[in-house]
Amino acid sequence: MNGTEENSSTQIEAQEPPAWLVNLLRVANESALLDLADQEPAPPELLNRYQTAADVALNLAHLRKERDRIGFVPLSIADYVNGLVKVSNVSLGPILSWLGVDDLAELGPRSARAFAKLARGLGINLREALIHLRIGLAEQVDSAPMPLLVARQRSSGTFRNHLEECEAVLSDIECEYELDCLRELRAAEFEVRASYKQ
Repeated sequence: MNGTEENSSTQIEAQEPPAWLVNLLRVANESALLDLADQEPAPPELLNRYQTAADVALNLAHLRKERDRIGFVPLSIADYVNGLVKVSNVSLGPILSWLGVDDLAELGPRSARAFAKLARGLGINLREALIHLRIGLAEQVDSAPMPLLVARQRSSGTFRNHLEECEAVLSDIECEYELDCLRELRAAEFEVRASYKQ
């Protein structure tokens, strides 16, 4: 061992482990000494819940990784997530169950909490989540496909980034909304903002 290795080894040995780690190791050691052979197995319902939770966490992690790689795309959340699912080859079933919906198309102004839960789970920031929400409503109102509208906006050359382009297009579209539709959108935006603050 050279002098550098001896010094680093001495420094590591000299540091006291944190109390929480010592306690955790003690509890783990004590539980390992227990005879668990006579214990009843966990109920199947509980095991199913654990399995579903693990599936949701794993699938969300895969989708989040793809989302980080791809970035923002001007689509409704349903189209965006369906695309991520196809690219990452994960099962959507556990995620739909976790959200309490049967189909991603249900996500939107009327299910703002589930929408926000999914957006947060994917690591989508609030600004992008609100844009996805607004795009979903714009598609329901029967506007032209958002990617085409953004491309047309981009040709004007006045905006610096994709998000600004989308917000400008959406503002133009929303000027044509009827009052009830606009109220529904604003209420949903309020719910999504509140969910992100939690």
